Amino acid sequence: MVRNITLGRHNTPYGVFRFVLWSLLIEILRRDSILLYEEVMLEQLTFDVCLQSPYNLLYDFIHKLGIEENKNIRNTAWAFLNDSQLTIMCLRLKPADIAIASIYFAVSVWLLNISQGT
Repeated sequence: MVRNITLGRHNTPYGVFRFVLWSLLIEILRRDSILLYEEVMLEQLTFDVCLQSPYNLLYDFIHKLGIEENKNIRNTAWAFLNDSQLTIMCLRLKPADIAIASIYFAVSVWLLNISQGT
């Protein structure tokens, strides 16, 4: 027994073949462009990609400032640091600056909330 197969907009085996072929071609081009941009980025960094993570520094700064017990500031600073890692900030600024900025903004948020009475 032969079953009917719904191919959607690609009604013929040739249409399916064309779709698969174009999908593979697009995937190859996408992969090649990622490799090209990775090479450009490495050249811009002069192949010096030893990046220090700001997470350890944030942990150390929180303990040195004595605010490790303040869960609101600690978690907000960690959230700011997580969000900063989704940007190019880690390539442009020093890890210590990013960690300090996340603490600064966390304290600013909670002081603002305290002063507003919320």
